[in-house]
Amino acid sequence: MNKEKKPIKIKLSVSVIIIVIIMVLSVISIYFLTESIEKDKLEIESNRQKVQESINRNNIVNDEIKAKENNKEKQETQRKTNKAKGIKMVQFDEEFYKIEDVAIESRKCENIKNYKDFEYDLDGDGKKDIITVVHKTEKQDNGMGQTYEEDKYEFKLNDKIFYEENNPNFTEIFITDLNKNDKSIEVVIFDNGPSEDPHCLIFSKIDSKMKKIKELGWSLYTNQKGKLVCSEIHRATTTPEIFPNYYVIENNEIKKKDIDFSKIKNETFTAKDILFTEDMKNIDKYWELSASPKYQGDHEPDEVFNDAGIIKLTEKDEFKVIGYYKDIDIQIKLKDGRKGYLLGNHFSD
Repeated sequence: MNKEKKPIKIKLSVSVIIIVIIMVLSVISIYFLTESIEKDKLEIESNRQKVQESINRNNIVNDEIKAKENNKEKQETQRKTNKAKGIKMVQFDEEFYKIEDVAIESRKCENIKNYKDFEYDLDGDGKKDIITVVHKTEKQDNGMGQTYEEDKYEFKLNDKIFYEENNPNFTEIFITDLNKNDKSIEVVIFDNGPSEDPHCLIFSKIDSKMKKIKELGWSLYTNQKGKLVCSEIHRATTTPEIFPNYYVIENNEIKKKDIDFSKIKNETFTAKDILFTEDMKNIDKYWELSASPKYQGDHEPDEVFNDAGIIKLTEKDEFKVIGYYKDIDIQIKLKDGRKGYLLGNHFSD
């Protein structure tokens, strides 16, 4: 006799448990799916921000490059528009220009906080050279057990030092073309000197190295065709200014040339407040008098000069120039017929 199979009955409690498990699994699945979606969103957003930041950086760099190029274009336009004013000198049949007026670019070193780059093809090889001025400070001992910081400038050509200026005094750099007829662009470094003895150093790139080709005085002038003239702190001066010599720059060399003074024999000059004597022996006389008991204590310098036969000219004292005497004094003939010498710096302590 076959027994009849009875249908299996699932209890209500088991059904509830299964439903709960399914719901939990669903919640867990939804949770992980949501987390994955959020993670993907965050990753997409992060990537978007990185791309945007990269774009922004590139835009900034491009803006800086454009600003630099625009600035150079403006400077070039300004130079072309405002042509440097030439100075007519009585000894030459051509105009000269102050270095600061015709410099391609210049910078007062005291305004350089860290470093400054100048990019120019200095020797005409088609490649840009980089002149870098680096500002540094060094500790110095004052001799009394105390230290102080002293400024220092390093001048580099393509990251190699070619000159250092320690204890600088109003140092300034000029990138300038002293001779437009050659391929070189020169670097001129000016410093006022620790004892008010200003000078300028002229550098030129030769065989991948920067070399000093000349040290001259101050107030450097150029005709931009290879001729240079400069003032010297120790020389006597006239109005208009004259020079005992000039210099020629060619093929990275500077040569000294004498000037024919017969060309200015008919010119009239003045020299306000410049010392004049008819006899050069009066210089020794001045020193003897200044050391004598009579002139110890409170005495005006002019009193000693006058007693030594040395006077100061006024703007009314006109004269003709005969020529330079030992490259420091100027031999002249005053309008009243007296001959003598304008004195240079013979009286520094």
